[in-house]
Amino acid sequence: GESNKSTDLITRINRAKPQPIGRPDVPASFERALLRAMSRRPEQRQGSVLELVRELQAVETELGVPQTPIEVARDDWALATVGDLEDRTRIRSVAGTTASVAQRRRRRRGESDDGYSAVGTVLRDSKAPRSTGASAGVAPRRMTGWLWAAIAGGALALALAATALVVLLTSTAGGIPTVSDIRARVVDDTVTFTWNDPGLQGGDVYAVQPDDGSPAVQQREPSFTVDSEPGARVCVTVAVVRDGKTGPAGGQKCADIP
Repeated sequence: GESNKSTDLITRINRAKPQPIGRPDVPASFERALLRAMSRRPEQRQGSVLELVRELQAVETELGVPQTPIEVARDDWALATVGDLEDRTRIRSVAGTTASVAQRRRRRRGESDDGYSAVGTVLRDSKAPRSTGASAGVAPRRMTGWLWAAIAGGALALALAATALVVLLTSTAGGIPTVSDIRARVVDDTVTFTWNDPGLQGGDVYAVQPDDGSPAVQQREPSFTVDSEPGARVCVTVAVVRDGKTGPAGGQKCADIP
């Protein structure tokens, strides 16, 4: 029943805490695997998709159901190196190359394929295919050139995509500065976060968002104080608001209260 605008969704994705499933048939190990996978900190997530799949397989074992097998798709062409492709091409062309060279030598000496001499005439077996004169080394060179062209095309596509992403992010942010290098100082049960002015203009304010689910606080001072309890962890994100638009946050800063 709440608003689902883009800003509301982004806020919930960035700051809301995952809620438990709350079903009696869902084990705690499955809840832990999901919480790890949805962690905002990359170092707290599973190291790979396979690690997540193995955790889910362990949950299946805990529930007494058969494990879902892991299927990893592999592209043999993509796994092959340029050297492998060249070697395969040469191996396939050795027999044809040897026969073609030997046949041309016999014809230059005026001999037929059966070994008989011909005076003033070159004999050709009608069943044998005519040589096109193409060298066997052309295939590897063509294959190598094709692969290098594909690699160059892929690099160009990545460069264009990166440029488009930078332009998009720049136009979306609208030139709003980003707050960075947030510092935290803990005194007793109080945490004071401070940061440097990234270049505020008239009318700009800071939007400070604690991680406890409370609304963001808008202020002009480059500092924010939070009171908490011993043993708690306090985190905040700071962004600049200009003309009603919130710029990108410079990252989350956390502090542990002893």
